[in-house]
Amino acid sequence: MAGGARCYHPRMSPGYRAIAGLGLALAGLVLIALGGFGVPRAAAADDEGAAAADDDVALSDGAGDAVAGDAAAGDAADGVVRVLELTGDDVYLRSGPSIDHHDVGRLSRGDLVLEEARDGDFVRVRVPGGVALYVFAALLDWDGGALRCKVAADDVLMRATPTTGHYPLYDQKLQRGTELVVIGTEDTSRGRWLRVVSPPDVHVWIHARYVRVADPPPAPGVLAARARARLDVLSGGRTREERERLAAARRAALGERLRELTEKVDGGAADTGTLSGTLAAARRLALDAGDAAEPALRARALALVERITGLLEEAQKAAATRAAEAAANTGAQAERERAAAQRRQQELEELRRHREAQAEAERRRRAASRGAPAAAGIVRVRAGKAVLEKDGAVVLELRSRKFRLADYVGKRVRLWGHRQEREDARDRLEVTSLEVLSR
Repeated sequence: MAGGARCYHPRMSPGYRAIAGLGLALAGLVLIALGGFGVPRAAAADDEGAAAADDDVALSDGAGDAVAGDAAAGDAADGVVRVLELTGDDVYLRSGPSIDHHDVGRLSRGDLVLEEARDGDFVRVRVPGGVALYVFAALLDWDGGALRCKVAADDVLMRATPTTGHYPLYDQKLQRGTELVVIGTEDTSRGRWLRVVSPPDVHVWIHARYVRVADPPPAPGVLAARARARLDVLSGGRTREERERLAAARRAALGERLRELTEKVDGGAADTGTLSGTLAAARRLALDAGDAAEPALRARALALVERITGLLEEAQKAAATRAAEAAANTGAQAERERAAAQRRQQELEELRRHREAQAEAERRRRAASRGAPAAAGIVRVRAGKAVLEKDGAVVLELRSRKFRLADYVGKRVRLWGHRQEREDARDRLEVTSLEVLSR
């Protein structure tokens, strides 16, 4: 197989494996000579599950940290550089940039990956659709049998196998709340592991010999389609079933919205305000149907948009006609009101003139009944007494039981009454009638 297919984990040639076996044998003899000390275990049998969980919260062995550090030192700048195409069959994906790192899956000729960086002969890539990894179940929130789970701790490690005996994906840890797709379980002596699909931001390594720059680059949507297809394969079709269920629910919801809008229009919503709101809702529905890849619903929604647009134009024309008629009616009504106001004004003017004529006739009648006036002049007060002044001279002293003469001080009046002539004083007039003169 390509990408180091001749190797096993740890990835070593048969010669290396022989040397490794000899080294292990010598190590055993040394331990026996020292008094039979055994290799210390990570935890007692009763605590194996807890030890596995602790190991997978953070790297604890020095060797693992050293490998991660050495590989990280050769990393190039982060960020996707380009799309690569595989040129070999059964090419290993590895958890680190060497054949000493465990494989985490294989790809075939023509598969596409996203290059992020390079380290020697290896390329750091992201695989559309992810790769299958193992996470200790105690660190996940999972309802048995569910398609998805969530990470329930911080800095959780991902591994290529359901054991802590191999290096995890170095420099990559899952954070609390991350959602994962569950594709299987594995029960071991140390506890249960879940086989999950890696999140989109997880990277793996591939030998540079088996990739080349995709030329021409993939068309828009190709990577997303391949990611969905790979995820469907990894999950045994469960993600496809989930998408189909969600699509059916989305389609049903869109259909219900379309039915409600259609019924609203069929129900005779004719005013422009209601039609404008319905038109906006229909346009949103057409956009949502397009986003949901529902061409039939989108076509029906667009047809409804055209129908509502026509109804809205008719309603607007009708509203404009009514407004013009109302304006005309308002103008005519205003003209009628102006004419009525003029008539009322004329009637009031005629009534005023009639009343003035009546008052003048009454005045003349009273004047005729009173006879000739006794005197005329301006009412003044002199020495506390009311007098009649004419041409600046006082001509009469005034008294009256009928009128309150103080109310007429300063006014020009014509007086009737009984005149009393006195030798030693000014004549006095007992006023029985008076008329205020305008000037």
